[in-house]
Amino acid sequence: MKTTTKIILGVTAVAAVIAYQFDQGRKEERQLELVIQETGRAATCTRTDGVQGHDWVACRWSDSDQGPVWIRAGERDGRPVWTTANGRAISTLESYQLAASPDRQTKLAQVRAREPGEDLPSVPWDRLD
Repeated sequence: MKTTTKIILGVTAVAAVIAYQFDQGRKEERQLELVIQETGRAATCTRTDGVQGHDWVACRWSDSDQGPVWIRAGERDGRPVWTTANGRAISTLESYQLAASPDRQTKLAQVRAREPGEDLPSVPWDRLD
């Protein structure tokens, strides 16, 4: 094997490890992006912890178009449960539940609608941007 081939393989392996670690560091955001993708749209999600005492994931359809926002509502089976925090999340959840098979839903993020009487704050976009 030539030296240049070894260097290229080494750089590729390092890049793959870095990409994998980055993706694992964004696991919950990526899971919610996949939930949105199941509805036929693409979004980029960003997690913000500790705003108004809650963990948030704000998603955008584009840089200037706010999308679904999810708020962490606890854990189930050692995985976080995310609930809808705005109207776009509600419509995304409804579309997702119709589009994704039950098997697929168990593999992606655990999402649910707000429960009656659940006292959650309104979306603080200024702190999530």
